[in-house]
Amino acid sequence: MKLKDIFTIEYGQREYHSKEGLKSGKSIMISSQSTDNGCYGFFDVPVRYKAPFITIQSTGSVGEATVQEFDCCVDDNCLVLMPKEKITLTSLYFIAAVLRLSKWRFSYGGRKVTPPRIEEMDIPNMKSPIEYEDVVKELSGFITHTE
Repeated sequence: MKLKDIFTIEYGQREYHSKEGLKSGKSIMISSQSTDNGCYGFFDVPVRYKAPFITIQSTGSVGEATVQEFDCCVDDNCLVLMPKEKITLTSLYFIAAVLRLSKWRFSYGGRKVTPPRIEEMDIPNMKSPIEYEDVVKELSGFITHTE
């Protein structure tokens, strides 16, 4: 399967490109930093994205894919990969790992991560996100996240 078959891929929220003037609050803001799953801070803004989903940093730590397990906001320094259908956390973490292994594609010559550049990427052995749980179990021998 290709990423575009599994996810809707878009840039994060342009209105949060600059965090200047945002007041502290309870909503998580994801940005392009490589620590804490990209958590930039907590602000008083409405949450847009419902977890779980994947973010990929398009600046900073380019190509770093992280699974977001909490509802949050995401600025436009990241791509947001929202599952088109129900998907397990295990499958999301496996897909994020595959994406991280592919980040070398974007580490030279200013090749940013963009929706058109990643939507055709193949996820190995995947026939459907739901069935992939069994593939992950087989490959890993154990699962740390259960639902």
